[in-house]
Amino acid sequence: MQHQLAVTGLQTMIYYSYDGEKGEILEIERDDILIKTILTKEHEFHHFVQTSTPPCKRSTRLSVARVCRRMERSSTRQTKP
Repeated sequence: MQHQLAVTGLQTMIYYSYDGEKGEILEIERDDILIKTILTKEHEFHHFVQTSTPPCKRSTRLSVARVCRRMERSSTRQTKP
């Protein structure tokens, strides 16, 4: 919803959720800090797509560089005849 607020420039929006039995109406307020984070992550993701680069998980115990090296080795093995 924050992305929709960013795109439209609106400060608030109404969100309605219905589960088949009852509905809930929520007023969502714009969060510019969250929007900035979302847009940054979208740009990072888009870069990965454009360069055919798998994103590295940061939550792993291994360092990001080590994970990337493993991914590179794995993709090299898969593409060799």
